[in-house]
Amino acid sequence: MNLRTQPDKLMRWTALLCLLLLVAPFSPAVHSVHSEAVIQFDGQQENLRTELQQYLSALEAARRASDRAEELNALVYVALTYEKLREHQSAINYYNEALKLLPAINGRRAAVLYGLGDNYKSLRSYAEALNYFNEAVRIWQGEKTSDMEAQAQVEIGDIYRLLGDFGEAMKRFQRARSLYQSVNDSKAEASVLAVMGSVATTHREMLLYYNQSLQIWEGLQSYEDVATILSGLGTIYSDFDDRESLRYLELARAAWHKVPNDLEEAKILLDIGLAHVWLNETAKALDSYAEALKLWTALRDRHGQAETLTRLGWTYYWSGDQGRALENLIRAAALLVDEPAKAAVPLGHVAIIYARLDEKQKALETIRQVIAVSNGLNSFYPVKSLLLYDIGLVHHLTGDRQKAFSYWNQEVELYRLRADSRGEADALFTIAMAYELEGDLKTSLTYYLRSLDARDKVRTAAGVEELKIRLAEKSADAYQRAMLLQLRLDQQSVDAFRLSERARSRTFLDQIGNARLGVSSGGDSPLVLREVTLRQQISDLSGELQKRVMENYDERELQTLTEQLAAQRREYERTLRDLKLENPAYASLHEVDVLGASEVRALLEPDTTILSFMVTSEKTIAFVVARDKYKVVELNVREQELFEAVNEVRVGNAAALVQLYTRLIAPLRNDLQTPRVGIIPHGVLHYLPFS
Repeated sequence: MNLRTQPDKLMRWTALLCLLLLVAPFSPAVHSVHSEAVIQFDGQQENLRTELQQYLSALEAARRASDRAEELNALVYVALTYEKLREHQSAINYYNEALKLLPAINGRRAAVLYGLGDNYKSLRSYAEALNYFNEAVRIWQGEKTSDMEAQAQVEIGDIYRLLGDFGEAMKRFQRARSLYQSVNDSKAEASVLAVMGSVATTHREMLLYYNQSLQIWEGLQSYEDVATILSGLGTIYSDFDDRESLRYLELARAAWHKVPNDLEEAKILLDIGLAHVWLNETAKALDSYAEALKLWTALRDRHGQAETLTRLGWTYYWSGDQGRALENLIRAAALLVDEPAKAAVPLGHVAIIYARLDEKQKALETIRQVIAVSNGLNSFYPVKSLLLYDIGLVHHLTGDRQKAFSYWNQEVELYRLRADSRGEADALFTIAMAYELEGDLKTSLTYYLRSLDARDKVRTAAGVEELKIRLAEKSADAYQRAMLLQLRLDQQSVDAFRLSERARSRTFLDQIGNARLGVSSGGDSPLVLREVTLRQQISDLSGELQKRVMENYDERELQTLTEQLAAQRREYERTLRDLKLENPAYASLHEVDVLGASEVRALLEPDTTILSFMVTSEKTIAFVVARDKYKVVELNVREQELFEAVNEVRVGNAAALVQLYTRLIAPLRNDLQTPRVGIIPHGVLHYLPFS
């Protein structure tokens, strides 16, 4: 559940219903034409095209009868239907026709203006959308129609969010909240608070608004809404704090149990089980999955049963119980025997376990079934990338490295095609590790660097600071491995220094970028506005593409979305290049561009030396940079050792300070000959007094 889109969706359909209520019913003269075409805005109707034709017939009848009131009603119904069909330009055309029939100041005119704004927003024409929404607001303010003004303020706030102006967005949401309070609409207020939480730029603000929303839903005894927000918070925290995620998920489980809703409780139990897995609480994970399995069985939901059995299988495997692992995975595949594409997932896991148990023949026989299924899937089928990974791993474990890398590279290409940067980064990292284990360091380094490029795209798009921290942790391993590989290939590698600075700069940008600069931060530059708009459009379109992938839309539609996303990314890259020329300072806040060792040396005064540390799990790297010197020194002190020693220093242990000097500075003493030495710490060394 997405805490941003859920309240947006609720309010969007509420507003459309309000708009319908402002349209008077057709007269008996034309009632028979449209009586079968009353639209229920619950997203479930399947005959919109038929309904549209009926409304168009009603429109023609009204025009033949010169009945302007009926014509207006029909125009609005046609526009609404086109909007439901996502044919927004057609909706706009009919709304504009309706607008011509309405007086300058009128509640129904405001509703039509709102409809125009809504469709321009869907087309990402944000300037036009703001104009129409603001015009509707002015009318509703004059008529003191607080509930409709509030909804328009929510839409305006959401546009400012899309443009990256979170300060203005929050002002609009606050205005909407106060309006809903004035009409005692607690449900709408709670929904707005959830939206406010979604645009919060700090952890504290996020929790403040979500908890206020929760308090209202709890006061209304709307336990389903309470459970929904708690579930969403658990999902959000899963990206950066597994323990806190688990706490919210368990609260959500209790709320769903109270509703009651066995289906949602079963889903939450799966999430709870996974949280226990990440926390290395295997027994608790198995218990959660067992409870979920009971619910899925009672619900007679074989897909839920299969998913749970698959997770049980892997959890047993991680705990060392290969027999139970295979038993549960085989049961999962059997439940899905009539759906080969879904059965292929647990079968792929079965093949991996056989391969790890050195049962090569069983592994290859099983993976052939998975390959047959994978070959029959289109490029956008959600599980195809997972199947390709499993196929590659089985071939790697059974000694066919050429096939392994072939399948893994197909997986990378699928993620790239889907604009899934996180999946692409993980797939590239897998290949890099495999090449490193085989001793092919140059190829491994190439894949690590590609993985970092993809990972940094994910970090740029991340929201609250804790999420960025978790993503940074995932990138840190790739940065460290790549840097250490560069030093294995060349002990005095200048590329290793550049990579260390890139890692440091990326983290710094994450920290200062959490407030998410708005449009105003770059002045009135059209390029800045275009950069912000494109960045949000890329994010929205990526989300839409992922949503369509999960919903199994047809391949042609997904290909169109992919091409649109690729075009926007190319336009964004061009915009950043232009911004570097027009406004280098602003551009530098959105992508990493670091100096190399030779450039740093040229900038240093003759009396200054820079000592830059990079701490890794294996060793600590010291880069000594001066006007006439560049030297890399590998220090035999691991990250964990530094943590322990620095903690001793912080509690007053002088001996630990001497020990750290001996291990970090003494080996470099002969290289630090200038009057001034600038020290750039890294990681835990930030807590160490060097002076």
